[in-house]
Amino acid sequence: MDTIREQVSAEEEAERCDNNREMGPLERVAGSDFPQNRSQSSEVEPFSSYKSKIEELLTTIDLDGCSIEAIQHGKNYMNCVYGLTRLSRPKSSNDDVNERQYILRVPTRRGFKLNGEVCQEIKNDVALLEYLSTSSLPVPQVKDHSAMINNVLKAPYIVQTRMAGTSLKDVYAKLSYDQKRDIMHQFVDVLFLLESIQFETAGTFEAPRLQESSDSVTAQKTLPPNVVSFIEGGEYFDLQALLSSYINNRNHKDLRDDQFTVEIFKLMSEMLDTLDQEGVFADKDYPIVLNHTDLEPRNIVVSDLNPEGRWKISGIVDWDDALAVPRPLARIAPAWIWDFDAKRPTGYLNADHHPISDENLSEDGKTLKNEFAVVAGKRLGEKYLKDAYGNARWLRLIWHFVLGGVHDKEGLPRMMKMKQDWAMRPRAKQLRSASSTTLAESSTTLAERALK
Repeated sequence: MDTIREQVSAEEEAERCDNNREMGPLERVAGSDFPQNRSQSSEVEPFSSYKSKIEELLTTIDLDGCSIEAIQHGKNYMNCVYGLTRLSRPKSSNDDVNERQYILRVPTRRGFKLNGEVCQEIKNDVALLEYLSTSSLPVPQVKDHSAMINNVLKAPYIVQTRMAGTSLKDVYAKLSYDQKRDIMHQFVDVLFLLESIQFETAGTFEAPRLQESSDSVTAQKTLPPNVVSFIEGGEYFDLQALLSSYINNRNHKDLRDDQFTVEIFKLMSEMLDTLDQEGVFADKDYPIVLNHTDLEPRNIVVSDLNPEGRWKISGIVDWDDALAVPRPLARIAPAWIWDFDAKRPTGYLNADHHPISDENLSEDGKTLKNEFAVVAGKRLGEKYLKDAYGNARWLRLIWHFVLGGVHDKEGLPRMMKMKQDWAMRPRAKQLRSASSTTLAESSTTLAERALK
């Protein structure tokens, strides 16, 4: 898949829609909330006919005359995605002549929920992208959007700039060691920028009230999105309180009839107690930071800077699932830098779920990992290494399961792996007596030796 094909987020099943509205490009699967007089099979409106609706929409947003490419159009996608290329000079003098390529994203099937006639997810996505556009992060720029279904597409949509370049997933394995090293340094800069965007409380992002009565993207960009607490009625500044409350909330609301999951959440509660006794939560000196949640090569766009032979990170895409979280929850080690395999899904065998022993790495991989420790330790502070490789790993695993659950083909094996790893974990007193040197200092020392 190319970069755009990867911009598919795992959102919840759409809620009940107005039975009188027209269909979007897709009809829902049987048993869904679409009108009962529709076919009960999942059908896709042919692109040949849907294309004319897109053309009509483009005339209303000063993009008429664009060529239209179907990048994703089908019943299996969370979003229909179309590439737009401007073939003529823009009519408006306010438009950048160089902005020639755009993406039209139309959430479909499970891709959006309606609150009355408004799709709040679209408004939230736009609010975050607009806010991030004022930062130094390379993010898509919003050209136009509608959070309502009263348009020719009969669906909400976003039109945004198409990031120039190619998916890092498609080229990383072919890069030389020096090129990978260069990408690693740039990636640490991205992590620094992400951690520089901070919030007062943890939660999900929601469009400010300023935008609630308008579909315009001209709202004040400097206004940050609201942060809505993960659990209704509570604001969380403390990592331990956030995890404990989430576990208790899931136990009381969702797990009454599921003994297996009840036992799993009981285990995670016991893990928190043990980590607390070991002093993991003693350090509360951490901010609430922006977490992309899926910062893998598939969501990183790079451009080839020939003739220099360098590659530049030119875009970060797929912000649909971004969160505001306590910093330790965002600091997963980017194992793809030193252990990349183009044949397996990136992010599945990550450094939290499946820690990789250094002895299983190539020589280049070992050196990249060691240099990353040096660069990240200096750029992000010595606590980064402690968070990335230390006990914060267990906190991120717990967070992963309380946030997303365990009942899927990936969740169950991961859960059993965590349970097994926890059972094999050395006792806390053994860890304390092993060395008085912090994990961050030890990792940095080893890395610096490797680079000499």
